[in-house]
Amino acid sequence: GLMFLGELIFLIGGLLAYVGVLSTGCAEMENQAFSWEDALRRAFSVRSLRLVGATIVMGLAVVGVFLVPIVVILLGTALEENILNGVGALLLPVAFGVTFYLIFRWYVVSPAIVWEDAGVLQALSRSASLVKGHWWRTFGVVLLMMLVTQLAISLITTPISFVAMWGFISQYFQLIGDMAAQNASPDPEQILKLFGSLGWGMGMMIVVSSILSMLITPLITVVVYYDLRARNGEFPTPAQTDSEGAAPQPV
Repeated sequence: GLMFLGELIFLIGGLLAYVGVLSTGCAEMENQAFSWEDALRRAFSVRSLRLVGATIVMGLAVVGVFLVPIVVILLGTALEENILNGVGALLLPVAFGVTFYLIFRWYVVSPAIVWEDAGVLQALSRSASLVKGHWWRTFGVVLLMMLVTQLAISLITTPISFVAMWGFISQYFQLIGDMAAQNASPDPEQILKLFGSLGWGMGMMIVVSSILSMLITPLITVVVYYDLRARNGEFPTPAQTDSEGAAPQPV
């Protein structure tokens, strides 16, 4: 019960933080004044509920894609038709491909909802329109930025994890030394106690990694969103910006 409640609070907090950081990132890209109170108001607005709704719709779409080959395989099994089983097996990799395509086709649904105040279906259409003709670029940019982000998070969390797990590491080497000195087999009770001490250290690493990902992931979405908008001609040309001010440029 407490674990479920904790996970629920973490999910809700993650959603609110995502909306707040994404809103702040969009405001920064457009050089708009945007305080933490504005971010908080937007996080607690109906946009967060729309974002949940969009996530559910996208999840149902993915489930629907995979239902087709599964139903075909089940029919083939029930009717003892090997042809249907073969067709279903062939459709499974197609379903994976379609899902992969949809993930990036709908990649900028969240800024469409949070920043443009679009409805769920309108946001799905808006994202598809922005990504159209730029799917491979979107995939490449997101993949590259995710790799760089994970590398940066690893560089930050590695020293933290070393400090957090110092107790476990020191006890581990002490146990190895005692075993070597006494030429004895490991005591199962000592090993269980040793790994039991991992709890708070692992928890700290997970929390730090989750917080960093929570802060960086929406900013990646913001960069991709404005890059796509710029490539779709939604900002003034360089000649216009000389007199009207700077506008976001493609990355």
